[in-house]
Amino acid sequence: MARLVNVAAGQLGPIARTETRTEIVARLMTLMRQAHASGCDLIVYPELALTTFFPRWYFEDQAEIDSFFEREMPGPETQALLPTLHCERSEAIAERFWIASLRSQ
Repeated sequence: MARLVNVAAGQLGPIARTETRTEIVARLMTLMRQAHASGCDLIVYPELALTTFFPRWYFEDQAEIDSFFEREMPGPETQALLPTLHCERSEAIAERFWIASLRSQ
């Protein structure tokens, strides 16, 4: 028996260098809710969904470079994504989501 899976591409558009991770996560959550309302089973976000495309700038300060990488997943800001998976009536908002992220070693 075939199983149909509805997949959504969570296209964020440009992320400004000044946007905080918290603001970006709020955008991800909005897209997740919209996908759920459309019958989505899986939402996939693009690589670097949690940060601006930082390789376009030159940085000398290693701490500034490190700020673009996740130390842990979920981290303090990205933890907010997990409760989004269940709304108040315990209905799943999304069965699965995927973010390709950068992690420092």
